[in-house]
Amino acid sequence: MKAVTLIFSLIFAPAILAQGDIASRVGDSITLKGSISGASYESTHRYTSFNGQSMQQSQDIFLNGNAMGSTVEDIAADDVMTPEKAGLVVALCPQIGGVFEEINLPVGRTATCRIDAAALQEASYQEKFLGFNLENVVKVMDEVNATQVWLGPFPVLGVAQMTLQSDLIQVTNYKWN
Repeated sequence: MKAVTLIFSLIFAPAILAQGDIASRVGDSITLKGSISGASYESTHRYTSFNGQSMQQSQDIFLNGNAMGSTVEDIAADDVMTPEKAGLVVALCPQIGGVFEEINLPVGRTATCRIDAAALQEASYQEKFLGFNLENVVKVMDEVNATQVWLGPFPVLGVAQMTLQSDLIQVTNYKWN
């Protein structure tokens, strides 16, 4: 009986604990604000529910204060951003083609990984081997035509700021549960 308990602990407990940690991410959110071609931009991304296998993520976008749309999508449990994964992204910055950079944000001074859009596109195909998924970041960069992104220790997207030609979008609010 002790052997069975030991085997269960070694094999199944880490998976159960990981799911518990993922479930605790419900409520994590990030708000990005800035401008796009002279229009004020705001987007809020949040984890809304977890069913044991996937996390539901919502996104609300506003231009000049007007709601432009909302989306809801399911994210695989393995792809949910955690504080540990967000820190790992910054720590592995050179391996994904980025450069360490400390920046001032409305939420404070933050260590980040600055990476351009082309390098991020390439890294998004490799990140699974490093233990995190950058597809959400690539999708948001594509939506706003960002040329560079600063990845940082933030929930949902792991984004600190983005540049678009001469425009800037930054984290203005975030919440880890």
